[in-house]
Amino acid sequence: MRRARRDAQRLRLRWQGFDPNTDGDLYLYLGAGGGGTTDLYNPYGPSQPDVLPFSADYLVRVSSGITPTLYAFSGGTWVAQTELDSLTNGALTDLLLPFADLGIASPAGASLKLLGVASESNELDVWATIPDKNLGQPWNQYVRFNSLGDGIVPAAAGRFDKYTYHLDGRWYVCILFARARTGHSRKT
Repeated sequence: MRRARRDAQRLRLRWQGFDPNTDGDLYLYLGAGGGGTTDLYNPYGPSQPDVLPFSADYLVRVSSGITPTLYAFSGGTWVAQTELDSLTNGALTDLLLPFADLGIASPAGASLKLLGVASESNELDVWATIPDKNLGQPWNQYVRFNSLGDGIVPAAAGRFDKYTYHLDGRWYVCILFARARTGHSRKT
């Protein structure tokens, strides 16, 4: 399960059902409006070109044995920026991304695109995406926030109404990780 929520200074990303110590690597691609790339980052070899449905200018990498790290796309490559605060409680993990680290000075006036990718450890073999309708076809779905102000519902860049809910005065995006395999999942 995956959730996104914000406070005045940070975007909080939460997931349940994915453990980087046993399930592989997690990559969270963020489009904050700058330049960027549509290539999938591959720390184990060449990147996969033209896969993402938007230009990502930031990436969070979560992998076994490393602290979750924010990367920025700069000069044609992904460059590590900072380690992120995180909290893990069993199968539940929270990451806190300061808006300032994403180049966002005024969250209420900023938009954000988000796409998550889960892959095998030690290789870029994708087995799940957030949202989950991208595998086995050209990727065209992602979660989009038209604004990051309080009480804003993610806009559909596909069909995501069933993935949003309101709790305690905040909006969440909630998507379940499914480990079922349907064959090779890279862009076709």
